[in-house]
Amino acid sequence: MIANDSHLFTAARVLVQFYQRALEINDLASAKVLLAELEILKLAFKALGNRFAMGARHGGMLQAMLDRITVEFGGKVPLQTIEPAVPPVCPLPFFLLTCKDLMREDD
Repeated sequence: MIANDSHLFTAARVLVQFYQRALEINDLASAKVLLAELEILKLAFKALGNRFAMGARHGGMLQAMLDRITVEFGGKVPLQTIEPAVPPVCPLPFFLLTCKDLMREDD
């Protein structure tokens, strides 16, 4: 585990700036992606905070920045993170498929 998380916090600050800019220009699709990335960084800071004091402090500062943006932009902040994409169900393992199985019916 990384003892010095200042590089992670610098990356988080940059993502917060991109997130804020996406909300300013009303690009909610990009804002959702950036918010999902920031949630992952919050989890990383939480894990680091269990072992190192600076991880907890950086996690708190990141949360404060996100809270400020939430207050500033009010209802425009996307509350849901991106849903994971469900892979298509394949009846056979990939190595057993033939080219005919992969073709669409209109081909």
